[in-house]
Amino acid sequence: MSNIPNELKYVASHEWLMRYLSFVIVCVFALSGCDAKDHCLDYGGSYNETTKQCEK
Repeated sequence: MSNIPNELKYVASHEWLMRYLSFVIVCVFALSGCDAKDHCLDYGGSYNETTKQCEK
């Protein structure tokens, strides 16, 4: 029999899921942070970093 408690076995068996979900969450925040600036620049505006607004 193993000396590892059942709680630790459960966490270790789901470590890949936690890593995957963390990666997805980080990617979503990274992509959403760039979206407003890119949209503004694509349509010919200038993006003000201080106010976080598009100026045309």
